[in-house]
Amino acid sequence: MKPAEISYEHHSSADKSFENLTSAEKYIFSVCGEIIAYKRGRVDNVKLLELRERATDLFTKMRAVNQAEQDDFKLVAEADVLRNEFQEAIDNERTNKYIDIKLDTSGDEDIANRLINELGDSENVEAFFEWFPPNPDDDPFGDVTGIIITRQESTEKFILSFNETFSHKRFASIAHIRAFYSTLDSKNAELKEHEHDGHNITELWLNMRDLSLNQVKEIIGSFMEIVKSNPRTPIEQ
Repeated sequence: MKPAEISYEHHSSADKSFENLTSAEKYIFSVCGEIIAYKRGRVDNVKLLELRERATDLFTKMRAVNQAEQDDFKLVAEADVLRNEFQEAIDNERTNKYIDIKLDTSGDEDIANRLINELGDSENVEAFFEWFPPNPDDDPFGDVTGIIITRQESTEKFILSFNETFSHKRFASIAHIRAFYSTLDSKNAELKEHEHDGHNITELWLNMRDLSLNQVKEIIGSFMEIVKSNPRTPIEQ
């Protein structure tokens, strides 16, 4: 007897309306969406970056199948692994404070002061500005700029980090971190870049160590001057 053939007459799982999804499909999309949208981890946390890419890949797989017809338990198992690894990763981030700052209504000094004040006795504090949010069906990485202050262990010094996802598909502007890095003494600044293949997204990290709080405040102010004087310029369609 020949094995039953899979029908492709119906839409893939990713094309269905929510009410037509099976419980397994809803579960997989829920896991993918939560991981893709999460942006509160440390900018040097390679594990969170890896999980985001794997969640995006799983979402892409759901475009090629109709889970209700194919009943591919491997995809559910893959979502289980992602969910468990993601929970472990964010559990390690619980000492972070996250604050919401509106870029267009906050002064440069206000942003620096609020971050420093919110740090308190915590290990780190972070804020993000979204030029547009991530969307698993379109731009899974969004376009985001972040600032993170981290307390160095056993010292009175701090690490200041900047993170940026830059969409080449949507914007013709400069990457703020790259422009800011060109103004710094590179001996105390480490720049890393990663290209998200197939998404026209560059992700950048800039880390500076052994800083006093006064230095942190001054550097954040200088970075915000770069950001505000170079707003994202949309590409004309």
